[in-house]
Amino acid sequence: MALVRRTEDFPPVARDTDALIEGLGLADTSRADVEAFAFGDSSTLAGGLEAFARSCGALAWVVVPRAARARRVIAPAHRLFDAHELATPRPGRTELGLSVLALAPLGLDLSTFFLRVYGFAFRRSVHDGVVRVLMTRMRKVLEPYGEIARSGERLTLVAHETLAIPDPRVATPIESAVSRAVAEGGGVSAKELADKLDLPLRTVQAELARLVEDGVCVRRSQGRATEYVVEDTALLQPTRFLRG
Repeated sequence: MALVRRTEDFPPVARDTDALIEGLGLADTSRADVEAFAFGDSSTLAGGLEAFARSCGALAWVVVPRAARARRVIAPAHRLFDAHELATPRPGRTELGLSVLALAPLGLDLSTFFLRVYGFAFRRSVHDGVVRVLMTRMRKVLEPYGEIARSGERLTLVAHETLAIPDPRVATPIESAVSRAVAEGGGVSAKELADKLDLPLRTVQAELARLVEDGVCVRRSQGRATEYVVEDTALLQPTRFLRG
């Protein structure tokens, strides 16, 4: 690949180039961090790939071929695979359940599946109804492009055609999301940021206070209102570049 050849004499750049190519799903994984990301052992984007994916909506998608192992790729690389996109307007628990099953080629027992989706142990007497509702929602999004096969307590996702599923586990840290939104806004209030990011106002206010203390952004008064602005061009320039 021409990009690889042009960067091979510059090791730091070459490493990031390798991470990008592997993260896009265009090459087999050779880096441990990219492999862990690709096959679901880690939800951390490797090699600075967040900067590439962050302007593309969901940061990562699980691509599920009909006859090969599913893998996670950074957005928007899932569009390279001619896949049917499975997503609700606001990806959440339904897509999480689908992506968890997709990255388990041998399927998962119900208890393990529940733990990976909800983060705590499954108790049939308490959670059986919750699982039934989730399965109904997952099947509604999945069919007729695939199905969830169940054998006893084991669940397996079967793709009838190549699928792409957004993985909500790969998310931008709140600090990055808030600082980026301030940089893009050019002067915004905490309320405007909370509405834009769909976060609690107090969470945004606390994060803004930390960013001001760290010197990432400054607080200034506009009449009776308070707004926040980034004055560091090191943060502004990458944001403008990614926005085109």
